[in-house]
Amino acid sequence: MSETEASRHPLVAARRVRGWSQDGLATLLQARGLGTTKTTVRRWERGTHPDSAAQAALRDLFAVTPEIADRLGGRGGCPRAVSWPLPTRGTTGGR
Repeated sequence: MSETEASRHPLVAARRVRGWSQDGLATLLQARGLGTTKTTVRRWERGTHPDSAAQAALRDLFAVTPEIADRLGGRGGCPRAVSWPLPTRGTTGGR
């Protein structure tokens, strides 16, 4: 992994491991009732924090258990140290 890849937001890696484009992730979130667009996903990947509804949908899509969320900073808000918890390997999530 290059230095640039290592410094990217965890959402980039989690999305790519699953083979999802930014647009594809936005579509999955739209199917869950959110108004997410490719631009929204891009903003999150550049450091903007998703709102609580989007965080909940992302945790569900990426199969982040409550235990992992608690360990990484909590279920309700954006943990400061890790942005918001997303696994990058070892889960399938989604469809």
